[in-house]
Amino acid sequence: MTAATVAPYPPITGSEPCRQADTDPDLWFSNDPMDQAEAAELCRTCPVKTQCLAYALDHPKDTEFGTWAATTPEQRRSLRRKFARKDTTS
Repeated sequence: MTAATVAPYPPITGSEPCRQADTDPDLWFSNDPMDQAEAAELCRTCPVKTQCLAYALDHPKDTEFGTWAATTPEQRRSLRRKFARKDTTS
C-alpha cells in the first residue's frame, strides 16, 4: 500500500486575484452570499485555481472557512464526501 499524496499549498505567482492590492482580502472570508459570489467569480480567472482546490480539499482544517478555488466550505465538504464514496467503490 502506498501513502496518499497530499497537495501542497498553491504556488504564489503574484497574479492571483486574492493577492491583488486592490482587492479586499476579507472578501474571501465573508459570510455574505454576494461577497462569496464575487470572490468565486474572481477565483475563476486564477492561474493556480486547480492547485488551490487540491490544497483546499486535502487540508480541510486549514480551509474550513472562506472561498478557495471558487468553492464555499459547503461545496468542499460535498466534494470530499463524493470523492470518499468514489474511493470506496473503486
